[in-house]
Amino acid sequence: MIIVISYPADKHAAEVISKLEKLHQDSLLLDISEIGNEWHTNVDEHGKGTLSVIVGRMVSKIHFDEINSLWLRRKTSLDDKIQGSTQKSYIERERGAFVEGLALILNNKFRLNSPQNSLLACRKTYQLTVAKSVGFLVPKTYFGNNPIEALEFISGMGEYTLVKPIDSGFIPKGEVGNNQPLVIYAKKIKSDLLASSANRLAICPAILQECINKVSDIRITVVKNKVFAAKIRCKHGDEIDSRHWKNNGMWEIFGVPNSTRSKIMSLMNALNLEFGCIDMVEDFAGNLYFLEINPGGQWLFMERAVGHPISNEIALVPSGLTDDKDQLF
Repeated sequence: MIIVISYPADKHAAEVISKLEKLHQDSLLLDISEIGNEWHTNVDEHGKGTLSVIVGRMVSKIHFDEINSLWLRRKTSLDDKIQGSTQKSYIERERGAFVEGLALILNNKFRLNSPQNSLLACRKTYQLTVAKSVGFLVPKTYFGNNPIEALEFISGMGEYTLVKPIDSGFIPKGEVGNNQPLVIYAKKIKSDLLASSANRLAICPAILQECINKVSDIRITVVKNKVFAAKIRCKHGDEIDSRHWKNNGMWEIFGVPNSTRSKIMSLMNALNLEFGCIDMVEDFAGNLYFLEINPGGQWLFMERAVGHPISNEIALVPSGLTDDKDQLF
């Protein structure tokens, strides 16, 4: 049995489940928002336990030793059933910790990214230093909360400075009076305006980077030893996040240079990841700059745009059907 933990609105998990069915693999999507309704667990101090899952009108019990592979795709949910922001925040934190603990107990079942490795790799400041250490070019970067040092960095950035959240930038629904969940993305800000509010960094650290004058954005998805890449040419050289562009036809397959592939695999090994989505940019001189890696990133927009068989490759991993042959797509 292959278990995927996420929620039904996660199209990426649903696509992989579909591929697993075509491979005739027993699989089950556990909806994180339905803990206590559609599924329960029992675990003892030895780490032995069962999953009780409602399928139709039947309750099916799955013993932990029947689980061949577990993929913790998402550990929190977009659950509107819980009322009250304080209660909701507490319950969702507890659910996340519960599912993460369950995943750690089943650690030997992982074929894609153990939770502890994903958590470590998510730290943007850490992954950036690792990327630099394996040979990637990275933009000039400052991260910290010292306004004086930040001002000195900003003064050397020219007209604009790029600002990024250190964490995910996700703000749950209702947390700040918002009717919908919000996400704070990287943003290019005029350096003089940023300098005037640098004192705010003292209580809320951020990542500051130089703005690379780029010719294209590059998205690289790694599934074990398979590397899938595509690029999208920038319209003006100053776009920040190409994932939000509507015209998928602009994406094209990108041939990753062998030297870059070697750095990618070194990065994956250093972070102990089997799966990750890497964002890079190419400047007008042809230089490739590493921006960040997401161990739980999205790939469907690229798969649908250029035809890379990423979902199928992901499904092959927990099925034990993938090969060890290195491949560039």
